[in-house]
Amino acid sequence: MLVGGLVLVLAAGTAAAGPRMPTHVACVGDSITAGTGASSSSTNYPGDLQGLFGSSVQVRNFGHSGATMLSTGNTPYVKQSEYTSATSFVSGAGSNAVVDVIIMLGTNDSKPVNWNASGGGTEATQFMTDCGKLVDHFASLATHPVVYLALPPAAFTNSYTIDGTVIKDQIIPILKQVAMQKGLPTIDVQTPTASVPKDFGDGVHPNDTGYVLVAKTMHDGLLRVPTVSITSPAAGATVAGPNVGISADASGGTVAIKTVEFLRGTTSIGTAAQSPFMVSWTGAAPGNTSLTATATDTTGASATSAAVAITVSGSGPGAGGGGGTVGAGGAQPSTGGSSGAGGAPGTGGGSSTGGTPGTGGSATGGVSGQSGATGGSSTGGAATGGSSGPIATGGTSATGGQPGATGGSGTPAETTADAGCSCSVRAPAASVADALSLLALGLILCGRGRRARPKR
Repeated sequence: MLVGGLVLVLAAGTAAAGPRMPTHVACVGDSITAGTGASSSSTNYPGDLQGLFGSSVQVRNFGHSGATMLSTGNTPYVKQSEYTSATSFVSGAGSNAVVDVIIMLGTNDSKPVNWNASGGGTEATQFMTDCGKLVDHFASLATHPVVYLALPPAAFTNSYTIDGTVIKDQIIPILKQVAMQKGLPTIDVQTPTASVPKDFGDGVHPNDTGYVLVAKTMHDGLLRVPTVSITSPAAGATVAGPNVGISADASGGTVAIKTVEFLRGTTSIGTAAQSPFMVSWTGAAPGNTSLTATATDTTGASATSAAVAITVSGSGPGAGGGGGTVGAGGAQPSTGGSSGAGGAPGTGGGSSTGGTPGTGGSATGGVSGQSGATGGSSTGGAATGGSSGPIATGGTSATGGQPGATGGSGTPAETTADAGCSCSVRAPAASVADALSLLALGLILCGRGRRARPKR
């Protein structure tokens, strides 16, 4: 699917990283491929390469001495029998075969008879055209081989009129350009051989030791893998979930990267099919985890990055519920409700028992509702001694706690100077003595209410 300009392919399985292991290898080239200078046919580079791979891989030598890449050269490879034989080997390898073709030509093209060393001729353009045609010929065969362009080894003398400077400065850059244009892998034989002139008996052809070096370079080149590393998040980072962005750098050199698969442990998170290589990991659970990325290039070679250990944090703390505080009637405070996921408010103050009842009666405190509700008021009981049973009003209600980030406490209601016992006496106007008696009785009742109220 397309997300924000990124192509994401959700993968069900995990990628198996590793080189592209061939079953058939065709070695196309000139006298250096044919084995001039080797002590036997088994000690040239194709013979040594066969030894490195073992019997599970068929390596064939299709080198022709003096051959050129140039179709206008003095010995064009495409006109030799080895060209026909190599074509038959590659096309007949079988539908299940994994076929590689190594083309190492250009050494004989550097001869003055074939190349204008001053660079003023048309050889460079022709060389590029002929190189592209030879690549396309093999790549189009039914077994779909991967074609490798090998950069020829160093030439230390002008033996056979071969010019090492032309090879290095003019021919090799064209080979690299063709490889880049066509997305082909290259194998650099020039660099490792440039420091070992002793391994080239006549200055151009390797001896047995030199051929071992060439074979090892070819072997490693055929088994090359892309490079890949996770760039974000950084190793040891703590990232916020549940959505985590992951990105990676990957390169196949002259070979394009086909996919980069991102994994958490052994579980696939998703696959990016184009650069920049990024995916969004959704539903990431809090905790420690390890991330890797596996890059696969267009040849099928793949590699896995170093693991990156990260910590995924939660989606944020929940909010505590509001708890109610006691009212003036003497209720004990209840515990604020704990929050659920996402900060849902908890339950407010619970029910409480009112103040100690007066003589002859009981008083029950109010019950608070959900957080943020008004605490209940309590009503005192009827007092002894009154013929008509004057009523004493209990403490005023308190406002319950509001829901919020932490468990809050209720705000006490406004109280009288008696701190919660706001008593009043309602008496009929009988006589002054009766009024004074009733007033004294009211004061006694208020005093009892204060003594009965629990300490806070």
